[in-house]
Amino acid sequence: MSRSTHQKQISGTLRPDRMKHTNRADVLTDPPPVPANLSPTAAAAFEHLGKLAVAAKTLTALDVELLALAASTLASCQSLETQLSSEGLLVESRGAVKTHPALSALTQNRALLLRLLDSLGLSPQGRERLPAAVVTERPNRFALMQKGPF
Repeated sequence: MSRSTHQKQISGTLRPDRMKHTNRADVLTDPPPVPANLSPTAAAAFEHLGKLAVAAKTLTALDVELLALAASTLASCQSLETQLSSEGLLVESRGAVKTHPALSALTQNRALLLRLLDSLGLSPQGRERLPAAVVTERPNRFALMQKGPF
């Protein structure tokens, strides 16, 4: 099992030459404008997730479509939760009691949302996979000591 970048930094075993290097110069500093094709609920989710991604410094211009998909998925999760709270988790069909079909759709949407948030770097696992900040090399103070006669 590999150790996280943070654990390697703390223990002093982090090697900058083995770190992932990507160009993070294109990170957005302001949330992008909301796409016009989103519903009002998805637009609010887009603004919220956009602010979080900008704060986490993980959002680039190439990720705006991914952010829109995550916002749409979050909006559909909210509408399915509203439907389930009003209709209940169980339905009766042909004399048998079954789980509501929206419950299965909600489970699938939540799994998709988790994967999308992970891709946007808005989950702990997603942030762990991001390249670490550049570490400035500090000279080893003990290596500067004069070598003895031995």
